[in-house]
Amino acid sequence: MSIKEIATDIFDVTAEPVVSIVSSIFIEGVIGSVVPGVVSAMMAYRYKRSEKMYEAFMREVKDNQEAYDERLSALEEERLQWFKDCVFPIVSDYVVSCNQEEKIKYLATGFLNIAGDPNIEENMILTYYDTLDRLSIADLLVLKRHSFFHKPDVDEEDILKDLLSLDMIRSGAVDNIKSKLRSMSLLESSADKQLEVLIKTVENIHEHLSNPKKKIKKSDIKTSFLNKYSLTKFGKRFLRFFCKIDTD
Repeated sequence: MSIKEIATDIFDVTAEPVVSIVSSIFIEGVIGSVVPGVVSAMMAYRYKRSEKMYEAFMREVKDNQEAYDERLSALEEERLQWFKDCVFPIVSDYVVSCNQEEKIKYLATGFLNIAGDPNIEENMILTYYDTLDRLSIADLLVLKRHSFFHKPDVDEEDILKDLLSLDMIRSGAVDNIKSKLRSMSLLESSADKQLEVLIKTVENIHEHLSNPKKKIKKSDIKTSFLNKYSLTKFGKRFLRFFCKIDTD
């Protein structure tokens, strides 16, 4: 079946007593120009993969249809139109370019969260989805494991042992993945925090030398630079948006 036929089959509005808002968005969007226009320009082998990804996405949405309709029906008319004209095409683009089917559920969760947020802006949506697009499933697992162990009394070694128990995480890959997550501002290291403290301490000493009456504030510099990793504020928001994980 073509993607249009699959969409019609999944979101069969004729079988529904009341027309679903999210179903109508997909029917109009897929049969229209949004999805076909994106995938038709791809090479044949990518077309099949894109079609498979979009079918998986539609099934994820269909499974949560009531939740989508509840949130969309609460939006003002102008906001709902923005969701149809702006959000739907943006998310669809990320879906058809997705290279790991396991990530589709996260794309769908974000889509649902957008439907329920009357204040989220396009730039923030692009930031979230661009970040997810750059992550592999292995990267996501490492990030999620840090949320489960997001407690001050948990040792970094415990996290490492837990990660190595997963089949797709190899021993040498964990450090590389954490460095990648750190570069994307999803994780921060204890060394990062200590560097901030050191900079503030140097600034405080400089102020004291300029004005001896000004006391030097007590600093909290640790002597050990064991590199423990923790979630950043953005990392917490990212996990809440795509994974329904609340670390606060």
